[in-house]
Amino acid sequence: METGAIVLIATMVLLIILFSFFRGRGGVRHMPEVVQLLLFDVRMNESLVLTFHEREKIRGFERTNWEINKSKIGFLGESLKDTLAVA
Repeated sequence: METGAIVLIATMVLLIILFSFFRGRGGVRHMPEVVQLLLFDVRMNESLVLTFHEREKIRGFERTNWEINKSKIGFLGESLKDTLAVA
């Protein structure tokens, strides 16, 4: 095999490895079920806030999906993860 071909193949392999390393986990597009479940909790809690004055019995916020999926939010930014953990 010619040295130029070996260098070309090694460069391509290195670029593929670097691309996959810097690409990360894929972001929100690769975790739609987690995002949908967390948004469900947010929407449910929003409706609880909007109807709070109409309720006879106080109902707690929905946190089930957060408790299940809080270990799967690695694709979110650090500041958003910190905000979610505090709230």
